[in-house]
This record gives sequence, C-alpha cells and structure tokens, in this order.
Amino acid sequence: MSGRGRVLVTGASRGIGREIAIALARTGHDLVLWARSRDDLGKTAELARGHGAAVVEQAVDVGDRDQVEAGIRSSATGSEALNGLVLNAGAGVWRPLAEVPAPEWSAALRTNLDGAFHVLQAALPALRRVPHPLVVGVLSDSAVHPFPDRAAYSAAKAGTLALLEVARREHRAAGLRISLVLPSRVDTHFSGSHADARPGTRAGALSARDVAQVVDGLFALPPHVEVREIRLAATTSTYGPYPERVPA
Repeated sequence: MSGRGRVLVTGASRGIGREIAIALARTGHDLVLWARSRDDLGKTAELARGHGAAVVEQAVDVGDRDQVEAGIRSSATGSEALNGLVLNAGAGVWRPLAEVPAPEWSAALRTNLDGAFHVLQAALPALRRVPHPLVVGVLSDSAVHPFPDRAAYSAAKAGTLALLEVARREHRAAGLRISLVLPSRVDTHFSGSHADARPGTRAGALSARDVAQVVDGLFALPPHVEVREIRLAATTSTYGPYPERVPA
C-alpha cells in the first residue's frame, strides 16, 4: 500500500471518474476502481498502474445492492482500511417532467441516489478504520439549482447532497470528513440531452481533468481540514441556471 492509502472511486471507467483515478494515482494513492463497463475500466486501471498505483478493479453496478456488497468483499475493502471514497457514478436524461417515463425516473434515482447510499453504507466500516477518512461526493449544480427538463436528475442529486449531509452529522465526531463538489457544465461523455455527447462537444465547459484536480486537492489537505462544499465552473461558462457574463 502507498503512503497515502487506498481510495475507492465509483464511475471510474471514463470521464471525471477516470481523471480522478489518474490524478490520485499520480499523487501516491492506491485505488479500488468500480464501474459498469469492464473494458473501459480496464483502461483506467492500466493508466493508474502506469503511475505506480496498486489497483483493484471490478465491474460493479452501484445501483445493485448485491453487487456493491460483493464488490466490497472481493476487493478486500471490507477487511482493510479505506482512506477515501469518491462517489462519482452518475447518469441522467433531460426531459420535460410531463414526459418522464417512470422507468427513466427510477433509473436516475437508482444510479445517482441509491448507488451513493449503497456504496457509502457498505464502505463505512472500512473508512472508519483510519482516523480522518475523506468522502467526496461529485454532484452537480443541479443539486442546488433544479433545471427545467431535469426532474429526475436534479431530485437524485439533491437527495444525494442531503444523504451526505446526514452522514456528516452522524460520523463527524468519529473523524469522517465529507466534501461536496458541485460542478457546472463538464465536457465529457455524459449524455443528458445529447445522446452523442463526447469530449469536445461542450464549448467553454470545464474539463474532466479540471474537476479531477480539485478532487485530488481535497485529498492533499491536512487530515483535520474539511472543505464542505465546492461550487465549480469555468470562467467561460456559467454556474446554475442564471446568465453570467463570460469573456468574449
């Protein structure tokens, strides 16, 4: 194990999750990487190992409680300490409220909110084996600024924010730190309203690497320091639904 311990990153197959894994590997963390896509996850693991990290990778659907519990057991996080957890797995589709099919609503909550609950609850015993573990919730500005056409996604992210605040209150005395990262537009594969979304299609947005650098910085803080919330946007974009001036 590296001197900076082990961090579990969910949604690590590409985008923000992949960049977070690489950033943490570069700064001396060992990793447990989860995602649904085994092939893409393998690429992330390979890149992280290239920076010297010891990596356990596993295909886990965080919305499936049984898979989460099996993942905790088989990746040894149930018996070893975790210094950190990055709750990054997410999914969503933008659609007017009146047109949201019930299965689509359930799917958004299953991945974003249920997934965060399953992973956090299962990982708590391993996190509490170190003095000042850090949980980072990668959320969205949709958690605090509900957008039209994002009923399921905004509700799921707001629910996750509340879940993590409860965890903070319940476990702060034991040393658990929780940081919420709420980025605005990020240039990734995340689809939302664009089925063909990919890096390079969101001009002016944050990059996945930008978000990863912020998350990595949280892990570099002294163990008694807790940054509770970061609201993050590129100066060439806006935060939330309100128009802001940006450079021409």
